[in-house]
Amino acid sequence: MKTKLYLIPGTLCNARLWSELVPYLSDYELVHLPIPSGSDPDQLVEHLASALPPHKSALLGFSLGAYLASLLTVRYPEKVAGLMLVSNSPGPLSTEELISRQHSLKLITDFGYKGISQKKAEALLDSAKLSPDAMQHIVKIIRQMDAELGEDALVAQLRVTSERRDLKDELLKLTFPIYFVYSEQDPLINSNWMQDFILSSQICNQQYSQVVFHAVAGSGHMLPLEQPALLSHSIKQWLSEL
Repeated sequence: MKTKLYLIPGTLCNARLWSELVPYLSDYELVHLPIPSGSDPDQLVEHLASALPPHKSALLGFSLGAYLASLLTVRYPEKVAGLMLVSNSPGPLSTEELISRQHSLKLITDFGYKGISQKKAEALLDSAKLSPDAMQHIVKIIRQMDAELGEDALVAQLRVTSERRDLKDELLKLTFPIYFVYSEQDPLINSNWMQDFILSSQICNQQYSQVVFHAVAGSGHMLPLEQPALLSHSIKQWLSEL
């Protein structure tokens, strides 16, 4: 029987997010957990937790999904054997990001949502590491996911998940492997939060969590699509420790 890996995607992402990882993880069963609807992050987490089996599971979250996976883990540690967080620093969003989200919501309310633009999709990727063909292939996947989930999902996710609390202290108290995989120059990563977590984990690592940080050179946010070989290597290492 294959080991199951439970996957929570990011904002306006669906199972296509994992499509490039599948060939590298054929020895595992990948179980996609869509972001559910709910009135607040705690309710989203309750729905996600109910989708997990009663025994401890390997849980991986990407971007928004990584924050939700973190929140789920600190609330229901008995359900989690190990946690991997990809392209996320699970703390409050910056003031700039909150203002940007409010602006986006107002624009959608006033004019509707016409889908993610080519330029915005490309901004999520590290063009220095991708060939033009690879870049356009990934942009196509991003825009497909965006179109399939649409305006209602975007509005709900922006409204419900913008207010986030800092999970650093709670994560540090966990006693199973936690892996962070992120790009060093990803603008959506709070580098100060990450450095504080790294320092704190070094201080208490012997007593609490088995924390590993894999900082990838570059700025790409969409690591499951951009760097599937590299990410799968981290996943296999993490799973071997569970």
